[in-house]
Amino acid sequence: MMRAHSIIFIVLFFTILGFSDYHSFAGSNAAYLKGKSESGRTKFECTLQDVTAGLISAHFEIDGSSIHFDENDEANVIYDLNNQVFCIYLKGKNKMLNFWVLPKSIQKQSGDWFRGRFIFRAKVYGTEPRSNKDLFSPETVLNCTFVYEV
Repeated sequence: MMRAHSIIFIVLFFTILGFSDYHSFAGSNAAYLKGKSESGRTKFECTLQDVTAGLISAHFEIDGSSIHFDENDEANVIYDLNNQVFCIYLKGKNKMLNFWVLPKSIQKQSGDWFRGRFIFRAKVYGTEPRSNKDLFSPETVLNCTFVYEV
């Protein structure tokens, strides 16, 4: 009898452990970030799981050429809108991207600091997606929107 309980416990343990690596968490949602330069030539879109829980996907584009990031890439996010701080660092095989909000540019359009819609200006640079260019793109200022809800 004791052995049957042990086997059931082991099966349940590994079943729960397997689900713990799943990227969707109860009570969390995706956060959506979109940014575009004044000229419209540079674009950055990023979907984050519950802002800091992990990257779902990101797309960095200049002049129609782009690089992509997904949940298999490294993602580091620093997020504290109360103190006007929001930074994203993405790194994958032969690619990287840095994104940061410009100081004092975050404006709340609706909601509160834990859910709602925000606009701000940010800078982005990363691995150059265009061929025949330097290794890294130039730093570019983006006009951004950020939508998040718990």
